[in-house]
Amino acid sequence: MAIQCYLKLVPINPILNFNEVENFKWISKQVPKSIKTKFKIIIVFHPECEYCQIEAREIELNHDKFPNVEFWWISYAKKFEILDFKNRYFSPKTEGMSFGYIPIEKLTDVFGSSIIPHIYVYNEEQNLIGEFKGSINGKSLIQLLK
Repeated sequence: MAIQCYLKLVPINPILNFNEVENFKWISKQVPKSIKTKFKIIIVFHPECEYCQIEAREIELNHDKFPNVEFWWISYAKKFEILDFKNRYFSPKTEGMSFGYIPIEKLTDVFGSSIIPHIYVYNEEQNLIGEFKGSINGKSLIQLLK
């Protein structure tokens, strides 16, 4: 199954599909089974980033406030660091959390110049409805999805 890439709507440098990005790998891909996804939130992060850790903690604690949302956490960190981040901040029961590795040299090809964390929010029509550079308050993210 081809993974549809919502990044084509990022105006910086469109990519049609993550599979077209050389050396991109899904480390843990979990599509929610029990919900129809209305929103996709793509978070460019690094496991050592304090803001990323805080946001992960907030998203996990408030996961019930993100119905119909699929999260894609994308990082250039080492794969074992990404998995450690996933296991540290998210319960195995948390639905809709997918983690991917992208080589650092491809990061700017896909996302342009990025600040870590960098968050892209898409609606079900695949339109970019929000972009946040740097840390964001979890409540602001929840408000955007209402």
